[in-house]
Amino acid sequence: MSLGLLFPGQGSQYVGMGQELADSYGSAARIFEEADEILGFNLSRLMWEGSESDLQETKYAQPAILTHSIGSLAVLNERYGDSLKKIAMAAGHSLGEFSAHVSESGSIAGRSNAYSVFATGRSYGRHHWARRFRTTVSL
Repeated sequence: MSLGLLFPGQGSQYVGMGQELADSYGSAARIFEEADEILGFNLSRLMWEGSESDLQETKYAQPAILTHSIGSLAVLNERYGDSLKKIAMAAGHSLGEFSAHVSESGSIAGRSNAYSVFATGRSYGRHHWARRFRTTVSL
């Protein structure tokens, strides 16, 4: 049997997202720590203790959703390991496309590249980068 993954887009964020994952699984905690380091600010604190209005801002919502998705994938890998080799496809709604790409690369380079897109997007303005990356399904 083949498996498929579908990742959420912007609008799925909420205060507290990912905290239980990070508290329960070392693999997820490492993803949140890595995101904080790559982004240069404490995203995990904002996700877990910040205000709903801050988390609604695109510059925070998008890396938060990506980090939560990658953290969830890390937990799946930790718990099911080789079973995940049966993944035949990964897709995502809008922003979730980045998570789908990272899920297939499975590497720190993939995550670093995805986070660099957010850093670049912040410097060029809201959604400037998004016009280049639309509707991608990896098979």
